[in-house]
Amino acid sequence: MFRGLTFRGSTAWILCLVVAGALLTLVAGGAGVGAASVRSGSYKTSSSSLSNPPAVPQKSPGADVASWPVANGSVDGVTYSFHYPSAWNSNFLYCAPEVHSDVEGGHLPAGCASTDVLVGQKARDVGLLSGEETAIGGKAARKLVDDRPANVLVSRVYTTMVYDATGTPLFGFTTQIGAGTDAATLDAITANLDVMAGTIKVEAGR
Repeated sequence: MFRGLTFRGSTAWILCLVVAGALLTLVAGGAGVGAASVRSGSYKTSSSSLSNPPAVPQKSPGADVASWPVANGSVDGVTYSFHYPSAWNSNFLYCAPEVHSDVEGGHLPAGCASTDVLVGQKARDVGLLSGEETAIGGKAARKLVDDRPANVLVSRVYTTMVYDATGTPLFGFTTQIGAGTDAATLDAITANLDVMAGTIKVEAGR
């Protein structure tokens, strides 16, 4: 026959059950934490292996060049045309949106650029640039970007010239950018000038 449990025996039996239950909970909980850590770790590794997409895709300066206004003319038998950025006025003057200065007084503020067309005697006065050799419209051309201009009132001077087969200067333009213009604006204006130069079409009369 079974003997009835004494108070001391029942207490010991209850303690055994409590300890066993605690151990089972601890083991199960540890296994759960371990599984969660593995899942979390694999997720982080997977995410960090992906490259960050650009927040806002940058538009190429020449993306809408076909819609830019066109300037054209003929001087001393040289006929030319080129596109210029839509934000420029008809005198080829541009100021960054945040600039509200009056640039008609002769002083070129920071963030502003002024372009002068070189054709006829102006082109001949420039002669052969000492800058980078390139080609525009099948003709020899040169580009010079001067970041240390003699005129301290400007921070950069961009000049491009197109020549005929004999090396005679036909057409080009030079752009002055106001002193104190920040690097980002300088680069943006220069990028547009590169695109503008690429649109030049020039023919010399026979």
